[in-house]
Amino acid sequence: MALEVSDVWRSRSGLLPFAAAFAACFVIVAGGASHAHAAIASASPSETAPAIAELTAGGYQVLALPPAPWSPTARRGPAGAGPAQVLRLAVVLVNFDDAPIEPFTSSEVEATLFGPSGSVAALYEEQSFGLVRLEGNAFGWLTVPRGDAPCDFSAWAASASAAIGEDVLSGYTNLLLVFPTTAACAWSGLAYVGGTTAWLNGNPSARAAGHELGHNLGLGHASSLSCVGPEGRVPLSADCEKADEYGDPFTLMGSGGTLHVNGIHKAQLGWLGAANVLDVSTSGSYELAPLGNSSSVPQVLRIPRGDSVLVLEYRQPVGAFERFGGPLEPRGGVTARLAMGSGSLQQSLLVDTTPGTASYTDAALAVGHELVDGATGVRVRTLATTPERANVHIVVPGTVTTKTPVAGAGRPTTLAAVVTPGRRRARVDLRWLPPAGDAVSHYLVLRDGRLVARTRQLAATRFEKHGRGIYSVVAVSPSGVRS
Repeated sequence: MALEVSDVWRSRSGLLPFAAAFAACFVIVAGGASHAHAAIASASPSETAPAIAELTAGGYQVLALPPAPWSPTARRGPAGAGPAQVLRLAVVLVNFDDAPIEPFTSSEVEATLFGPSGSVAALYEEQSFGLVRLEGNAFGWLTVPRGDAPCDFSAWAASASAAIGEDVLSGYTNLLLVFPTTAACAWSGLAYVGGTTAWLNGNPSARAAGHELGHNLGLGHASSLSCVGPEGRVPLSADCEKADEYGDPFTLMGSGGTLHVNGIHKAQLGWLGAANVLDVSTSGSYELAPLGNSSSVPQVLRIPRGDSVLVLEYRQPVGAFERFGGPLEPRGGVTARLAMGSGSLQQSLLVDTTPGTASYTDAALAVGHELVDGATGVRVRTLATTPERANVHIVVPGTVTTKTPVAGAGRPTTLAAVVTPGRRRARVDLRWLPPAGDAVSHYLVLRDGRLVARTRQLAATRFEKHGRGIYSVVAVSPSGVRS
């Protein structure tokens, strides 16, 4: 009853959209139509439901399973802007009658799932900007019959649910069953996609539990993309395939530990408002705010690309979980992905803007570099980055770069610089006057075309190595238009 989804998705003739791949998979393995995106609670006994298993030997499988043996009575609130979506999670620790071991305690599990810091609850509150609140309790240990089947996880959940009682479980929206590591199950985690039930084979780390909860909320995996052109590997072309199912190192749903989910998934879950997602159809310069901060300006840029969308985002270290180190450096540039499909399941594919290296940890588009889509002719260049903003220029073939004349687009005047030499560095004091009569949100200071400062003042001070440099100042209006 299982099919390697990569066998369906990988195709030199093109990428099958994510939702279509799931539909094809379920028709094949289930022998008939199924509701690939239906919540578990709504499935009838004759229907199958989608679940994803993370294989311990690498890769994953999509399973066409009967509905979960437990359906929640409590209902979780809708996702998206507004009151927090409260998830009440019952974590049930089970062992087996032929080996009733207890390798970890319920208090340890509760700290990992619901503790004040470093927990799954803290991760989801941070990455959702407070729109998801996870709370719950751990039960057990409960000893259940191992059963006749080698990995009878559904029966284990049914036995545990019956032992706890419907009156107790009625107050929970989700169920997570955790059991000691067993080779009988070839996976480390399994979850119903868009459902309410998940299993962990072994110690429930924040990474493992958070990843499976992402599937319960409706998320697929975050993968990497490999494309080829006439002369070898290129960032984007018409000839692309998925490189690795978990190949995105910058997100929880890939191989990114407990980093935030990416912009495609945040938008899918309703954590980004209308002002945070901008569809780009004309050439021009655009600003991106870091994805990890709550913001009132665009954090995701979407460029249509036939049956997919090219998605741009900007990452910076923020909070307790959005931290980067070692070779993992997306913060020096803009990250690009393809979004395939729509609805509750979207395939997210990281674009490698440095295809000359073997790693995807350097996939971000650095300042001064350009991404060219060989299939559409779209060009993206990162102009500048600061901790607060990234500036990109996008060329969409067939469109003309235009600037809407709005207040604040005037240029600063009377730029002057005073240079004070030092032993190793020179102090450069810049002063300027505002545009006459125009509203200005802030100013951007550039040296040799590279952004070096962002200020609301009419002055800036820089300490530079000795040498020549050309400074310029750009005024930005409250609506984000540059002079």
